[in-house]
Amino acid sequence: MAFTTGAELDLDLARPLLEYIDSRLKLRLPVDAMDRLAHDTPLDEEQSMDLIVPYGGKSVPLLYTVFKDDCDVVDIGFFTPDPSLGPAIGQQIDAFGDGD
Repeated sequence: MAFTTGAELDLDLARPLLEYIDSRLKLRLPVDAMDRLAHDTPLDEEQSMDLIVPYGGKSVPLLYTVFKDDCDVVDIGFFTPDPSLGPAIGQQIDAFGDGD
């Protein structure tokens, strides 16, 4: 998967970020499962979830990754072969961080 974006954020902001991305891009993300993965990932481990999301009129693979090196902070990543989805998610992460 070539196009990647992600963020490091407080664990309690994972769900709001995922909901924000989903509401803006209409990806039909399984937010509950993705948030649970963020909370349930053991310290110093990475876990992932393979998804297929609707984007640009087609079904697009999306890999969601979580790494937790602090009990209150999580690194989340998004990997996709679609050349426009990765940057679109990155823009939403930036806008969320800016308080849009």
